[in-house]
Amino acid sequence: MTTAAQEAFLREFHARHPAVTSGAMGRGRAPDGRSSYEIVRDRVEDHARVLDLGCGDGFLLELLAEAGHEVTGIDLSAADLALARQRPSLAEAKLLEGRAQNLPFPDGVFDACVSHMAFMLMPDIECVAAELARVLLPGGLLALVLGGGAGGGEGYELFQRLIRPVLADTPARQQVPQLGDRRTRHRDGVDEILISAGFSPVE
Repeated sequence: MTTAAQEAFLREFHARHPAVTSGAMGRGRAPDGRSSYEIVRDRVEDHARVLDLGCGDGFLLELLAEAGHEVTGIDLSAADLALARQRPSLAEAKLLEGRAQNLPFPDGVFDACVSHMAFMLMPDIECVAAELARVLLPGGLLALVLGGGAGGGEGYELFQRLIRPVLADTPARQQVPQLGDRRTRHRDGVDEILISAGFSPVE
């Protein structure tokens, strides 16, 4: 599937299901009681200017803004961005519709970048990584929350084997396409993508 087709699917999906990611993920809690969004917010605590890549409806951006960060969000989904613009704490935020493969920002303008459940869905991932390295200050922080078995792909692969027969009779236009890069499902793969763009190994 082409990059344009993948991005068209994501736009259409989020137009039909705005705020689906924050709705599904916002209630989960780590053993210490924090959500994955709060863990990311705390990880970038000492970084003033933060980009949220794939910001969706602004759930994480709102946490960051309330913690005192200067926030910018970018997303493919106009529907989700419309929801983000309704959040009072994001009245001063820059919220842009755009592609991660061609970020509309100057070099070295952010101290940190966060991406919650979005990086692993993006096509042309080497280009995304290169763009992130470009817009971050040298030594800037990249904090990612990844799905799809990023710590080991066995669960994801089992799910795929079980669901494939169920989807076999589904019309092609209704099927979920293969999204993103398979390497983002494994720590070594994420390292391969990011190190080649100049990042340090994943912590």
